[in-house]
Amino acid sequence: MNSTKNIDFFCVEDEFENSIIKAKKIYLEGGVFVYPTDTIYGLGANPFNEEALEKVNEIKGRHEGKNYILLIDSIDTLSKYVELNSEKHLDFLQSIWPNPVSVVLKLNKKTCSIFQTDTAAFRIPNHRFCHKLTAELHMPIDTTSVNKTGSPPINNHEINKKEFS
Repeated sequence: MNSTKNIDFFCVEDEFENSIIKAKKIYLEGGVFVYPTDTIYGLGANPFNEEALEKVNEIKGRHEGKNYILLIDSIDTLSKYVELNSEKHLDFLQSIWPNPVSVVLKLNKKTCSIFQTDTAAFRIPNHRFCHKLTAELHMPIDTTSVNKTGSPPINNHEINKKEFS
C-alpha cells in the first residue's frame, strides 16, 4: 500500500462546514485525514476500523500496537467506552476538559475486547473543528501527530500537504 494515497487534505480554515462533512465521510469510510487540533496538526482515523489504523501506522512508519489518543466530544460519549465508577473521577474530568489534556482511563469490557487493551488515553479537545466533528460522530477519533515516527511534528498545513501528499 502506498501511503501517499492514504491521506486526505482539506483546509479547515477556508471551508469549516465542508471540512466537517469531508472529515466525517473520510472517517466513516476508513480513510485518514489531516486536521488542526488544540495542540498540533493531527492524523485522524476511525479507531474501530482496522484498515484505517493500519494506514495511520504506515503513514507514520510506526509499529502496530502503539496506542494513540482518542478524541471525544463529551463525558456522555466517554462513558460508552470506559469504566467511570466514581463521582470524584467525573468531577476531575469535567474540571480539566475541554483542554489539551489527555487522561488514560480503564476501558469497559466491550471496548477492551475491541481494542485488545485495558486502557486508552482520551481527551475532549478545546478546538472548534475537533469539537464539532466529534460531536457529529458521537464516536472517538483516533489521533496522533502528523510526522514520521521519530521526527518532530509538523504544525503547518502547507508543509504537511507537501510532505505527505
